[in-house]
Amino acid sequence: MIIAAIGLNIVHLAYFHIITHALFKALLFVCAGRFIHSHMHSQDLRWMGNLSSQIPTAASCLILANLALCGFPFISGFYSKDIIVETSIFYHHNLLILILIILAVGLTSFYSIRFSLCVVWGPNNCNPYTHLEERNPLTSPILTLASISVISGALIIWLAPLKQEIITIPLYQKLLPLVLVASGAILAWLVSATNQKNQSMLIENKLNHYASCIIWFLVPLSTQFVIKLPIYLSHNYLKLTDQSWLEALGGQGMSKLSRKSSNLLITSTKPIPVNYLIISMMLGVLIVLVIP
Repeated sequence: MIIAAIGLNIVHLAYFHIITHALFKALLFVCAGRFIHSHMHSQDLRWMGNLSSQIPTAASCLILANLALCGFPFISGFYSKDIIVETSIFYHHNLLILILIILAVGLTSFYSIRFSLCVVWGPNNCNPYTHLEERNPLTSPILTLASISVISGALIIWLAPLKQEIITIPLYQKLLPLVLVASGAILAWLVSATNQKNQSMLIENKLNHYASCIIWFLVPLSTQFVIKLPIYLSHNYLKLTDQSWLEALGGQGMSKLSRKSSNLLITSTKPIPVNYLIISMMLGVLIVLVIP
């Protein structure tokens, strides 16, 4: 969202979103670090669950941070994210960029709500010997960040007004960000909801299950497809250059040549002390002539 705002030349809104984003993202990272530390430094969501009853303060602040990240009304992220979406709709920009911004709003809501459903309200899947507790040295900064994350957007927009002209758009465009947030939350609920067999309603479909297991073809599309040619070129370079003539002409080749020459010279001469003295003198003269 920040990069899109900079690309659309609404830099002041991008800076506004950077400030609010930094506040609620810091809260989100502190809460996530608290969860990771409590589960033996594991980042696997399948180990977590039912944190709303075990560490309610951190879980509640995590929900506030996720709502601010989604752009929930009257929380800090709403004031900056909503105005960026409205400005991008109001001005005449590339349709593809506008579609990507709109999809980003729904996708953010999707993964944030799904994260909350798995970690905060989901069943407890951690080790029964894992001890979860809340201490004041960590609870106090979390509550401070949570209060700032709630009111910072409204304070900034009232105390430091932005140089933004009046935007008038139809009602359906005004409600579009809220509809996208709700749509992403509903889709996350459908993905995480379970039936009587304790299976996800969408994962029951074999195609959805297979695509979810391979991360929706993200690896072949984003990594293997991109790095296949560079890896092929580097492998051929390694075989044809580094491990072929470069080895023969480099340090290893010269070391091997000198070792063979030395062994051949030693085996071709008789073990007489005079021969060793002559060889040493010849080498000394050669070194003096070569080195200035």
